[in-house]
Amino acid sequence: MLFRSILNKPDIEKISGKDVLAQDAMKDNYMTFYMKKELMEKHLHDLEKFVIYCEQTSIPLVVVLFPSTWDIMMNYTERYANQPIREFFEGKGIPVLDTYTLLKNIPEKDRIVNFSDAHPGEKAQLVIAEELYRTLVKNDLLEW
Repeated sequence: MLFRSILNKPDIEKISGKDVLAQDAMKDNYMTFYMKKELMEKHLHDLEKFVIYCEQTSIPLVVVLFPSTWDIMMNYTERYANQPIREFFEGKGIPVLDTYTLLKNIPEKDRIVNFSDAHPGEKAQLVIAEELYRTLVKNDLLEW
């Protein structure tokens, strides 16, 4: 149905992936999941299972959080998704690399692969890899 409404627009060639997401962001989108307290609590309960498993099996755990990389959704995902998850893990003393702070000042065009693919682009991946390395060394999970 969303694609049908987009296809009816005369300037279809000017619509990028980020515009599609913006149009649908507050409908039945996965992002609204994080605004529902009962669903976030269930998600955190599931994450607790990872923590317990890692503790029981002596597996070191480091959490890497990614926001939505498009400008229109970046702050939303930081506030409603990453923030409660970060607080959950930090409260348990588990190292967290929240890539939001690393990515927010990189221009969107350099942060993503392209406007049809919001995965982190080359520049974003480099910044994240460098910080992940520092996080692993800082937490004695990797030697220099």
